[in-house]
Amino acid sequence: MKHYLIHDTLEAFLKNGDDLYFFGMTTNGNINKTVNQEFIRAGIGNKIAAVVQTENTMEFTITTGLHYHEIYEIQSGEKFSKSSEIQIQDVTIGSDGTVVATNKTVAGDVIEFKADSYPKVHSVQLRTIVYDPDTNEVVGDLYFIFDKGLPNGALNEAFEAGNKTAEISFTALADEDGNYGKCVFVPKQD
Repeated sequence: MKHYLIHDTLEAFLKNGDDLYFFGMTTNGNINKTVNQEFIRAGIGNKIAAVVQTENTMEFTITTGLHYHEIYEIQSGEKFSKSSEIQIQDVTIGSDGTVVATNKTVAGDVIEFKADSYPKVHSVQLRTIVYDPDTNEVVGDLYFIFDKGLPNGALNEAFEAGNKTAEISFTALADEDGNYGKCVFVPKQD
């Protein structure tokens, strides 16, 4: 089997019904498969006689390099809607240092973070490109496809000096055949 070079991140395409999302400006993509193992020790010397393997889990995470407000929809299970009745405080600071807050009505896109709303299952396709290590030419695409990826719903927004990134973590749910997903290498067609 040939060996390849991969030095790019994963882009992500998500689908839930008619809702389509694409995150091409990512900085990181991780795929993790974990299995709990319990060693059964027996005999003289307490040797490992067997291993019980349970809790086979598959998770994946993407980190965006740019802000995508669609992440709020994916993590909350809600949708943005247009509104012309948004109340904000217009804050000004006078030359003497006094703070003045004035009610202002503005128009914009709004999403409600509801206490009883949770993320929905998405089909997720992660893709990167694969290089030949001898020529450094692109020789194909590597896909990770999960038919049932459930976002964890956690939203952690840190606004600071510098670039703001966002992370979405998913748990893969098994399909009717017991499969979490698949990895596919597609050679480049000349």
